[in-house]
Amino acid sequence: MADWSDPTPFQLQALHEALLFAFPSHLDLDSLLMLRLGKTYAALAPVLGNYTQGVTAILQQARADGWLGDLVRQALKAKPRSPKLLLLDRSAELARVELPPALGVGLEHIVREAQGLQDLMPWLARLETIGQCTCRIEYPVNTARGTGWLVGRDLLLTNWHVVDAALPGGTWDAREIVCRFDYALTAQGTQPGSELRLAPAWCVDASPPSPAELGTGAGAATADTLDFALLRLARPVGDEPAPSGNSRRWIEIGPPQPLPKANDIVFVVQHPQGLPVKLAAGDVHSVAADGLRLYHSANTQGGSSGSVVLDARLQPVALHHAGDLLYGATGLGTPQRNQAVPIAPIAGRLHAAGHLT
Repeated sequence: MADWSDPTPFQLQALHEALLFAFPSHLDLDSLLMLRLGKTYAALAPVLGNYTQGVTAILQQARADGWLGDLVRQALKAKPRSPKLLLLDRSAELARVELPPALGVGLEHIVREAQGLQDLMPWLARLETIGQCTCRIEYPVNTARGTGWLVGRDLLLTNWHVVDAALPGGTWDAREIVCRFDYALTAQGTQPGSELRLAPAWCVDASPPSPAELGTGAGAATADTLDFALLRLARPVGDEPAPSGNSRRWIEIGPPQPLPKANDIVFVVQHPQGLPVKLAAGDVHSVAADGLRLYHSANTQGGSSGSVVLDARLQPVALHHAGDLLYGATGLGTPQRNQAVPIAPIAGRLHAAGHLT
């Protein structure tokens, strides 16, 4: 369970909404307080306030007196299947996401009209689904190579350069590639996840990076150099239950989303350095004039190749595939931007070929 001894405003907002949902009246909450915590709603809530204000007052008192964690634990025991209470640990994990300095400045005005304000609990539920759709790609087993994510019942999207060694002429045996789902750090500790292999006819479609990105020439990116691979898994894991108990599902990438713009917020769900699934936040630096490459500031590391790049609404906008190419080529200075392939041209190609419906 998350640490509630010093909650962030983000955590308190999530808890406030979860209590209102799980205990829809002050009588419901009073039963919880009296029977499980030895307190009463009347003694904690303002006499003339409404129920929403009463829950706010109770949270303030619980935080000040040090029994907020007890309140969360007892609420979960009383309503063990309440979806919003179950998402509280997710809100705590998200509150710990490291933001780059540019996003850490306190602002009180709408500065990105197109991105608006998101309803917290549905946003967290979608983030949980995206995490369940994400896997670590290994070759051989337990040796991390990259990240992939479900775009269909049995279809996984990653970078071409993550699996190209298993293509004809390569040195890998594709039967030894492992896609590890649910490898994550949870309130119960690190979960090892489950292993899934590829289908015999595993490569549905693929497109290499540009010659310049491969280091084999000076050719720039084109519509035929999108650095993606669409892989077919041995079984339709998207239809199977996830650890949450819900169907795992997948991330739809069509119809194509419009290209994001400079300064738009982005998130990358990834397995950096093969670690349990992580979330990094950043913003869009720029988009190439031809719409074939996107540059962003979200932190990534080796093993992040093939990760989904999401906008503020958690819609997929790009496929992360490279760090700062200039820094990588020279080793001078510090990395300024990471690079991704916009999802629109990839989705357009896959839908036109009939691979996605």
